[in-house]
Amino acid sequence: MRTLALWDIDHRLLSIGSLSAEIYAEVFEDVTGRPLEQLADMTGRTGRAVPAAP
Repeated sequence: MRTLALWDIDHRLLSIGSLSAEIYAEVFEDVTGRPLEQLADMTGRTGRAVPAAP
């Protein structure tokens, strides 16, 4: 089975406050099988700029 994950990286589609980070971490682990080590600051960044976030 193939899995496609679409991330709402800039919260334009969905924003639920601080709960977003908890859900993001849980889904990340479910999809990748690895725990999320650090959540990048995605505020105002495009998809290509997120991996370069400090």
